[in-house]
Amino acid sequence: MKSLSIFASIMFFIVSQANSWAGTDQNAPKVVGSASFGGSGYDGASSIRVTPDNGYIAAGTSYSIDGDVKGSQAGNEDERSDIWVVKLDSSGEMEWQKSLGGAADESAASITLSPDGGYVVAGETASIDGDVEGNHGQIDFWIVKLDSKGALEWQKCLGGTKQDSARSIQTTKDGGYIVAGVTNSSDGDVNGLHGDQNAEDFWVVKLDAQGLIEWEKTLGSSHEDAAYSVRQTKDGGYVVAGMVGFKDGDVSSFHGNYDAWVAKLDSEGKLEWERTFGGSSAERAMSIDETTDGGYVFAGVSAGADGDVDKEFGAADYWVVKLNSQGEIEKTKVLGGSDSDIPRSARQTPDGGYLVVGETSSNDGDVTKNYGWTDFWAVKLDSNLDLEWQKSYGGSGYDEAYDFDVDGSGYIVAGASVSDDHDARRNNGDYDFLALKLQQGN
Repeated sequence: MKSLSIFASIMFFIVSQANSWAGTDQNAPKVVGSASFGGSGYDGASSIRVTPDNGYIAAGTSYSIDGDVKGSQAGNEDERSDIWVVKLDSSGEMEWQKSLGGAADESAASITLSPDGGYVVAGETASIDGDVEGNHGQIDFWIVKLDSKGALEWQKCLGGTKQDSARSIQTTKDGGYIVAGVTNSSDGDVNGLHGDQNAEDFWVVKLDAQGLIEWEKTLGSSHEDAAYSVRQTKDGGYVVAGMVGFKDGDVSSFHGNYDAWVAKLDSEGKLEWERTFGGSSAERAMSIDETTDGGYVFAGVSAGADGDVDKEFGAADYWVVKLNSQGEIEKTKVLGGSDSDIPRSARQTPDGGYLVVGETSSNDGDVTKNYGWTDFWAVKLDSNLDLEWQKSYGGSGYDEAYDFDVDGSGYIVAGASVSDDHDARRNNGDYDFLALKLQQGN
């Protein structure tokens, strides 16, 4: 079921020849480690986090039944997928791995650290067996709790009789979890769908520490809407970002085609304000973060040069937007080249600037190097959104970054790769999990 592959085209760890960090010789920020893991099928990581022991936890999707992938519930013989979770130590060695799912398709979109030292994964499932219990219909949000060693503690299916796909999860201050994604259900756990049976809404769900629903909220218009990122805010509320397709329902303005949309909720899920951003082409917000001044920054995709978008380089560009506390634009920045450049993850860095990672197919404009078909592309901006540095990472094949975390004085960036050269030192077959450890310096 290829709809699950929204997350299946996500982050992948690339292994060194000994499945540990392999030194590289790069300009700042340098690649000081490269690690990949996988099997002969498609294996992709969607999310990575630094762990308290200075290691890393990554979650994604696997179609493999061999190599580093053990215990597959589905495998790739019938093009079925599992959630795959990999724990690495500080040197890039695999400590453990876990396949989760049933006989149909599963994929992971996001992973968060739980207060007890374990992990919670959010994604989607189409199964009714194996590790999966309580599926409501076609596809459900699937929330899985693991202990610190990867043992399954609990799982929850959330949704209705149609398609419900979780895209983002974060641990909340009360020890629970906030989850956001997309739904076109109007029954089961889902209330208040905007539009008819073909419509899709943001779906935001607050869970307690055991995965039980405390409240849920559908947001959007009568057309296609999708949430990609959610974060708890300092005031105890939540900010959620994605795209909307029309002006009605909760959407008060619309520029055309698809717009980026940011909605602010209070602690109980009540809508406080919402804003659309874009021009006459298609824009969407992929990742959002609250900033230290009480505002927000999001990274999205833009494809035109009108409205809120002041520049166009190619088919798709990085579009970084700084908002104030009420969601009004303070600054914007468009970055890219003449081909396609797609951001996946953005956040404020400890120095008050911003890092955005994703993928690039360009080799001009702001992109000064391309090693193959697509590369990881990391862009560092200062607090005024002025470019401090940008760099491509990867090899001669396809390399697609989907997430990063701050790692000491550098970053850990994860994605998918079919390369076996340059920054990607080994490939196990098809796409692999690829993780690059970046160290700032000259």
